Amino acid sequence: PRGVYRSIHEGLEGAWSRGNVVFVPLGTLEYPDLVAQLADLFLRVHGVDWVIAVGSYQESLLISVRAHRPDAHAGDLVQAVVGDRGSAGGHGEMAGARIGLAGTDDADTAQLIEDLFAEFAAALDVMDFPAESLISVPAEPGEAP
Repeated sequence: PRGVYRSIHEGLEGAWSRGNVVFVPLGTLEYPDLVAQLADLFLRVHGVDWVIAVGSYQESLLISVRAHRPDAHAGDLVQAVVGDRGSAGGHGEMAGARIGLAGTDDADTAQLIEDLFAEFAAALDVMDFPAESLISVPAEPGEAP
């Protein structure tokens, strides 16, 4: 279970938002279901309409999309963003995708994740919102916040 807690920690520490969309980079996952479980967790926060969670598992990049909107069409969104880079599907408020990473180095994987997050943000029309960390680093004692 240590790996589960590590993924939760990475998700909390790395998550950021643009408007009502939360982006969760999870790093390497201990088991594949974590990406969907953490997307569900982040969706429970008041004011969040969309969550895009991404993590790698056994030479695949896993993407989980969750929406808190009845008109979401999450499956269409994921298919449009992933395109021919992998397989994608879903419906209504839930969707997922898998992109093969065999032979892809860490730098190229990081760039792919950055590109995917940007494409999701553009598709959800939140690029004009500032990217904000969900967890701000508290000031040290004696420092101004």
